[in-house]
Amino acid sequence: MIRFEDIDALRNFLRKDKDEVSLCPLRFINVDSMEMWVNVKKMLLSMSKKHVCLSSFCLQDDTTPNMRRFTSSIKAITENVCVSPLSEYLRVNPDIAKSTVMELIAREYPGNSDGKLRIYVPMYRMKDILQTISSTDPRKKDCILLLSTGEDSDYSLTVIQKELKINVIGNEIFGFKQYLQYWEQNPDKPLILHTENAIYFMDKVFFDNVRVIVSAFDLLSTYYHLPSAYRESDGTDEYWKQLVRSVASEQSFETACCHELLINRYTSKLFDKWASFDNFQRWLLWLWTRIKHPGGYLEQCVVKSKSIEDFKTLIFDNIVSLIGDTQYSSYYSERKALIQKMQLLVPMSFWQFIDRLSVLDKLRVLTDLSSKEREVIFNSLKDVSGSVQAAAKEILKSTYPALSNYLYETADSVVEDMPADVADYFAHYRWYKAANILPKVFMERVQAIAALKGAPVYELKARNLIVSEEYDDNTAIFFVDGMGVEYVNYLYSVLSQLKDEGYHIRTRVGYCNLPSTTEMNKDFLIGKRVVEELSEPDEMKHGKTAYPRTIENELFFLSCLKEKVRAAFGSDISRVILTTDHGTSRMAVLVRSTEFDKKIPPRGHTIYKYGRYCEGTDMAAEIDTAIEYGSKLIFADYRRFEQKGAPIDEIHGGASLEEWLVPVFIVDNSTIRKAKVVITIVPSVGQLRPDSMTKMVTVKFLLEKHSGNDVTVRIHGQKIPCRVTDCQYEFNYKPEKNETIIDTKVYVGRENIGEFKFFVKQGIAQNKNFDLI
Repeated sequence: MIRFEDIDALRNFLRKDKDEVSLCPLRFINVDSMEMWVNVKKMLLSMSKKHVCLSSFCLQDDTTPNMRRFTSSIKAITENVCVSPLSEYLRVNPDIAKSTVMELIAREYPGNSDGKLRIYVPMYRMKDILQTISSTDPRKKDCILLLSTGEDSDYSLTVIQKELKINVIGNEIFGFKQYLQYWEQNPDKPLILHTENAIYFMDKVFFDNVRVIVSAFDLLSTYYHLPSAYRESDGTDEYWKQLVRSVASEQSFETACCHELLINRYTSKLFDKWASFDNFQRWLLWLWTRIKHPGGYLEQCVVKSKSIEDFKTLIFDNIVSLIGDTQYSSYYSERKALIQKMQLLVPMSFWQFIDRLSVLDKLRVLTDLSSKEREVIFNSLKDVSGSVQAAAKEILKSTYPALSNYLYETADSVVEDMPADVADYFAHYRWYKAANILPKVFMERVQAIAALKGAPVYELKARNLIVSEEYDDNTAIFFVDGMGVEYVNYLYSVLSQLKDEGYHIRTRVGYCNLPSTTEMNKDFLIGKRVVEELSEPDEMKHGKTAYPRTIENELFFLSCLKEKVRAAFGSDISRVILTTDHGTSRMAVLVRSTEFDKKIPPRGHTIYKYGRYCEGTDMAAEIDTAIEYGSKLIFADYRRFEQKGAPIDEIHGGASLEEWLVPVFIVDNSTIRKAKVVITIVPSVGQLRPDSMTKMVTVKFLLEKHSGNDVTVRIHGQKIPCRVTDCQYEFNYKPEKNETIIDTKVYVGRENIGEFKFFVKQGIAQNKNFDLI
């Protein structure tokens, strides 16, 4: 082994050496820089008859040279040659580098019979290998020449698996043959070799700055500074390939994320678009979020997750570990919003957690976003005892707002005509219906009310009367079949959302006609403008859908009424009355096949509605909970006449409170409905006495800023023209027996301009004028 400090010393040695006799014709000359490689190779070629190119032994463009053919060719050489670039083949095959050099030195070369044959082999940065070759063998004398003129500091070879199909910044070579050809010419900078054989080099231990990249993840980590927090197992090979193509185009991971997700910078609001993203975009968003620390529930889940599937599962499951945390409410709200926006399906692991929770904790972690969760919420209600119902009420406000609004009154909910005992009845009814239970104490209450044969109901006004009182020429009726008083709280919560748009909502309660059937309860629509008639709720209750899906469907349908009611308004419609024909009873169905199920033989009577009523009243004295109504006998509790068949979910036709009482919602559009004119009754205080002969009263009033003769009033829907006398308006009206307070609506033409009440003292009037009491 001989060392040289400069190329001139090497040149002088080689000039003398070519005339010396040597057992081995090979001269391995190591250089440490590309510049010196070019100069030394040029010098060696000038001393050679031929240039043996290693690339010529590559059978295809991307195969390594056939070394058996190469060594055979070298052995047959008879004149001086320069062989290159052997070092670049050995560089990617370090495990055979030393043995290859030693084998070439030890061979017999027939062309070296006179000892003056020279085979020059320039080697680039192979000093560490060549120094290990022993020189004790005479044949190895002067075979290893080391030219030390300073190393390249930025040398590197990057071998990239060709199938990645990624171009990177640098001196790119495609195929191993072209790589060798590059070295056979004049290389001047580090190389990037794209080859199909990179995968075979990946496990080798290199003695120089050689990097083998066989995966997109390797390329991202090596060239594009992928954050160190990521591991190759975080994504599939296909995802990493797609990402590296984007990063190569955008030149950084951050800008690639922005490009792929169509945004300028990271924000957790990207999860709002999750459902519209493809699988790669979802994976990339998860990956990006891991290093962005968005805080809250999202960060908790993304930090714990090991994969995107794990992340989606944790969004559901992780909430269980946070029960009792001071920030639980915030975590829950964020989680629910994520599940909804991402449209995630409930994983099986979540139900394993649910099975181990108490009933209140179940309600805390469930949502109303999936059918299965809603079903579990309903089924859990039966286990909510009276002592924890208040806690359940608060929990349901977040977990299932629609059910909460159905079960409980809202703070601003006011039902004008609802007595406290009736409101309390329906509060219990709704809970028992939702829980699908029929407690004995409630059955006893129903029977006690039924024994009063409608007395509490008749203290209210009839629905027909309420509608007539509220209806005018600028009103339209919105009719929904089977929408009883049980929904009054829920419907108010739905309609009250219109308040911010300038609408005013009032709620009243009245009783429908008996029996509580549709055919008996559409008379109030006659002669009135009806903008919509919907039968869906009634059809749902008579369909084949079982508990609790029917309740879910009812609530969803009713939640859509806000938009339908809003759409009913027009230039000449400033008021919409939303009401129904009758209510329905779940309990009258649930009672069947229980200890409370009491069936009465029909005794030849015609039976209707699965036994809720019959023609004929001759059995009235025997049945203390049935109401005689016309020629029919109608049950006010859950007894029934025997009849074949059975309802599936709910029933109507009877006189239980839930069948009999109905809501009337009056919705006014304040932007359309003009301000009322000030109306002054003359005299301003007092009761009017009917005339002893005609039984009529004369009512006088003044109108602010109006003196025309087109004024009428309406009482109980009856239109009465007004006379004008001395700038006062007056009309005659005959009160009903015992009628003492009369609601009066005033119209100018077709427009309702206001309303007032006047009071009547029943008895013999002394004169036809007003008497002040």
